[in-house]
Amino acid sequence: NSVEINDDKEAVDFVVKHLLTQNQRSECEGSCYYRSKDVVWYTDNEYDEIEYEFTGRACAAGALIKDSEYNEDFENEPASDPHVVEAIKSSHPDWDFNETSLRIVLTLQRVHDSFSPSEWPLLLTFLSEMVHEEHPLISTTTVEDIMVEVKARAYTYLRDNNIGFVAISANSLRNRMMGDNSNGQ
Repeated sequence: NSVEINDDKEAVDFVVKHLLTQNQRSECEGSCYYRSKDVVWYTDNEYDEIEYEFTGRACAAGALIKDSEYNEDFENEPASDPHVVEAIKSSHPDWDFNETSLRIVLTLQRVHDSFSPSEWPLLLTFLSEMVHEEHPLISTTTVEDIMVEVKARAYTYLRDNNIGFVAISANSLRNRMMGDNSNGQ
């Protein structure tokens, strides 16, 4: 990616847009990957060999890593791994990446890894709101506590609007995230 991230809010906006546009996990053989690969089978000299081909998909943290900083050794390492963190920092040298920044990236990563893409619009909307309003949980607590608040906001939204989760259209939530507050379901 060629986007320059300068602060936490820009990072959230970039990752949210990336995930909602991609609308699928970055994974290989069922495991989440920073850069996803598809398996390509071929036969060579009477042996079945497996070849992997990059799909162009990236997870939340992977989207923040420029191609020049990416290393396949990151795969199967958490986003908190020092090498992954350094790759994110090197990709965006003007971003004052700190503990709060890491907590935000880890929370975005949790949404990517732990929830289905159909749930992302609602969860990412409220996570983004928390970052933009500089909610105290973002800078003072754990990813788990942030996710509790994000899910509570999502539940309240659904309850207050008399919407069953199944009835929510991903497009209407994407529109809400992108600034269109109409209640199209």
